[in-house]
Amino acid sequence: ASFLGQSYPITVNAATISIATSPLSIKISLNEDSEYVAKTNDVLGYVLSYVNSTDTGLRDVIITAQLIGSMFDFSQLSSDAIFRSTDNTLIWNASNVPELRTLSPGGSGSVRFTVKTKSAYPIKRLSDKNFTLKAKATIESPTVPSFVQATKTFSLASLETKVAGQVFIDTKAYFRDAASGIVNKGPFPPRINQPTQYTIHWLITNYAPDIQSVTLKAFLGPNVKFTGVVKSSAGTSVPLYNDRTQEMTWTLAKVPATAGVISKPIEAIFQVSATPSSSDLGTFMPLVQETSLTAVDEFTNLELTGNDLPVTTQLPDDTTVISGQGIVAQ
Repeated sequence: ASFLGQSYPITVNAATISIATSPLSIKISLNEDSEYVAKTNDVLGYVLSYVNSTDTGLRDVIITAQLIGSMFDFSQLSSDAIFRSTDNTLIWNASNVPELRTLSPGGSGSVRFTVKTKSAYPIKRLSDKNFTLKAKATIESPTVPSFVQATKTFSLASLETKVAGQVFIDTKAYFRDAASGIVNKGPFPPRINQPTQYTIHWLITNYAPDIQSVTLKAFLGPNVKFTGVVKSSAGTSVPLYNDRTQEMTWTLAKVPATAGVISKPIEAIFQVSATPSSSDLGTFMPLVQETSLTAVDEFTNLELTGNDLPVTTQLPDDTTVISGQGIVAQ
């Protein structure tokens, strides 16, 4: 009440609400790892564990698990559950798990299923990145313990799993490379003790998430050296050469998701000069050894790796070169 500008309580009541342990609980685990990160073409083993924590038997229990995510491959689903494809839900009841007809006081159990992820990312737009897999589980019974005010006993749980990205490096070599704007000189087929120039292309294709701290490395072959001619689609970031180790290194702060999938690959081009020795006679001369790539997935914080095979004067990507033309001659 208000009297002469002051408020006065007429009566005061207090109520205490206690929160009891859930009478019926369910938990989801994936591949026995609480921090599991999925990959493409991965086998996912889900386990749904449940507990009746009351002293009352719960009858006609139903468990459901709805799977949400475009990376699930439902054609690779394996389970004794009923699968409802309209909303990708698995259902367990007394018909496929007899123990669910009556869940005894303090009783517990589990149901499980496996499903694979797709072998390729369903990328159609630039925004298609950072894929996740979500499992939403419910458990319910029409039986209600005496201390609970509800129409049914019900519990739910959910688990969201990130899908790691993938990055690929493609190494190509050319003798005739007009598209690059770089002119290569020297004899071709290559000849002993005579230098011939080639252009080496590094192309990065990145799926799903953005990646950072990207590093590519490769050693040049014996009697191969960098000419100093280099260019890149990544602005000022170009491959650098260590003449003491014959190693080319290219570092990039970041490569966006879907580069090389929706948009063009990130590319660097550098020119090398190769002088065959007598030991190369009759063979394809090595130009660049295996290329390795490391990067950090910004979505999962995992390290991603990639590699590509060495390249030689065989030049399979140069359409102007016929088969066997790159063999070193006298």
